[in-house]
Amino acid sequence: MVWREAHAQVFGETVRRLRREAKLTQEALAHTVGISKNHIQLIEAGRGASRADGPSSNPRMTTVYGLADALNVRPADLLPE
Repeated sequence: MVWREAHAQVFGETVRRLRREAKLTQEALAHTVGISKNHIQLIEAGRGASRADGPSSNPRMTTVYGLADALNVRPADLLPE
């Protein structure tokens, strides 16, 4: 599978939903994972850069695993089917 913009959007929406269900702020999740709040904002928006016309988000596996651990889910639960 090639990672596309639609995958980044689904990934971001999933992270946002699970973060809210866990009652975590973006800042708290970022601190737990070891990334910046801005990085969480970009992931949730499905973007890899702050420019609206920038590339889609394409997180590293360490970020995916860190998010999954912080949200108490399996890494596969974060990824689109």
